[in-house]
Amino acid sequence: MVDASPATTQNLLVEWENSLGLPDPCTAANPSLQQRRAAVRAKWGARGSLTIPYFVALAANLGFAITIQEFAPFAVDMPCDMPLNGPEWAFVWQVNVPQITTFYFSVDRSSVDDPLENYDAGELVCRIGADAPAETLVLFKFS
Repeated sequence: MVDASPATTQNLLVEWENSLGLPDPCTAANPSLQQRRAAVRAKWGARGSLTIPYFVALAANLGFAITIQEFAPFAVDMPCDMPLNGPEWAFVWQVNVPQITTFYFSVDRSSVDDPLENYDAGELVCRIGADAPAETLVLFKFS
């Protein structure tokens, strides 16, 4: 039963990857076992509409806690301390990533050729960029 779910699979990871079309262009180079499982969870869970909760859940499946900030063009009825954004800012949104997820080697979850420590946000940027509505511009802020 452990292999029936992509979140807990151990023996059927390769089969889950094949059925979901992984690795794909967003998959990290030389991913660890934990990163491969995270990619399977993210791809399996990538269902729904293109809303803020959808992108937050997509990031969570990859191991990232994010927030999303939307922008708007300046209007006369806005407070005077608001940025003077032009009309194009209606199509801009920002993904705030307060921490970069670090995958640590674990005897029960890693394979012998995995690095002791691995971190990267490239897959998050790629997957959100691939799913973002075509008319929008996504900014990423890492802190």
